[in-house]
Amino acid sequence: MNNINIILNSSHYDSTRKVFAYRLPFNEEFHNKKVGITYVSIYKQFENIKAEYNNNIITFTWIDDTVYTFTIPEGNYSITQINEYFQLMMVQNKLYCNLTDGGSNILSIVLFAELLENPTQYSAQINLFTVPDSASATTLNYILPTGATWAFPVSTISPTMTFNNAFGSLIGFTAGEYGNSATTVSLNSDITPQMAIVNTLLIRCNLVNTLLTNPSDVLGAMDLNGDYGSLLVKNIGQILYSNVSSNNFNEIFVYFSDQNFNKLSIKDTSVSIQLSIVDI
Repeated sequence: MNNINIILNSSHYDSTRKVFAYRLPFNEEFHNKKVGITYVSIYKQFENIKAEYNNNIITFTWIDDTVYTFTIPEGNYSITQINEYFQLMMVQNKLYCNLTDGGSNILSIVLFAELLENPTQYSAQINLFTVPDSASATTLNYILPTGATWAFPVSTISPTMTFNNAFGSLIGFTAGEYGNSATTVSLNSDITPQMAIVNTLLIRCNLVNTLLTNPSDVLGAMDLNGDYGSLLVKNIGQILYSNVSSNNFNEIFVYFSDQNFNKLSIKDTSVSIQLSIVDI
C-alpha cells in the first residue's frame, strides 16, 4: 500500500500516558516510509496557573504580621483576573476598610493592595497602599468591617506581597517581598511577564526519529491564536514528511508538548488528528 491514512480522536486518548494511541492489528515495520500531518484540530485549553507549575500561590502579610496564603484555583488567567481573585480573598478575610459618610452609612470599601496590567510598559504593576493610623482613619471616615480581627496601626504601613520564582515569572517580578513600607509602594515588573505558559503546540509522534534534532520525534507545530476555549485548526496545504524510524511498531501514538518540550495533558479530548504515511 502506497498511502496509509490514520485518524486519531477522543476514543484513542490514553490519559495515563497523555497520548492519542492507535493500536495496530499486528506488529508492523514501516520500511522505507515517511509520515506527515494532514489535519489537526484541538480546543485551546492550556492553563497558565497550575499546582504543577508551582505558580498558584500568593503570600500576603497583613499589617499585623498575620500571613495569609492564597491558593489560586487552576485555570487560564489574565492579570486582571488574578487581581480579582486576590482582592476577593482580601474581602473574605476582612483585610479592608469601610468608607463611611461620617455616620453609619457605608459608601464603599477600601482595599490596600492591587495588581494591574500596564500594557504601555509591557508589564504588570503592584500597588500597595498604606493603612492609616487610628487618628488618620477617623479623619478619613474609615472604619473596620464587622468581624475584622486587626486594629489600625500606630503609624501608617503597607501590607506585603511575597512571590516565589514561578508566580513572579508569570507576572514579571523577581521572587521576593514587596511592601511593608511607611509609604505607598507602586512598582512595575522588573522582568518580562510570561502569562502564556504554553504559547506553541508541538505535535510529536513515536514513528518519527529525526537524527539531527533533539527531541527527535517532533512532527510539526501549531500556534495558539484565539481565545481560551476556541477551536484551533491546522490544515496542511503542503505536507512536510518525516522519515519513519526503522523499528517494529504495535501502535502509533501522537501527543502534544509545549514550546519547551513538556508533555501536555489534554482535558478536552475532542481532538482530531490525521496522519499520512507514504513510501519514500
